[in-house]
Amino acid sequence: MKRAIVLTVLLASCEPPVESSPEMTEKAKVVQTIFAPSQHGTSSGTAISLKGKVSFVSTTVDIPSKYAIVFECEHGKFVIQDEGENSRAHNLWKKLKDGQQVTVRYKEVWQVREQVRHLLKYDFIDAEPASVEVEKKP
Repeated sequence: MKRAIVLTVLLASCEPPVESSPEMTEKAKVVQTIFAPSQHGTSSGTAISLKGKVSFVSTTVDIPSKYAIVFECEHGKFVIQDEGENSRAHNLWKKLKDGQQVTVRYKEVWQVREQVRHLLKYDFIDAEPASVEVEKKP
């Protein structure tokens, strides 16, 4: 029993801790909005086995719709993509258009090992159309 506890503690301690930054924002541009419609279909045919038996086969294809948004920001280009209606990418696809300026919200995810932090990824939260500020005339 003690060995199992020690082994569990050792294995758990092998994973370096991960931490997230506070929410951050950044200006970006929508490079491209992509939509691939769902595909549905059925086909049938015959098949012959190695033993000479003939059988009838039916194939059904059901591929959900796919949505993707390509953004460009100071870190480079990145893609948010999902399948199906009401997905994160679908909701972005509905509200954004190609060439639009947006404000992206995200968090940085860091791995901490022996007091050294290593950036693992940017965790995308959302993007909103950038507000246009009107200059005040003196």
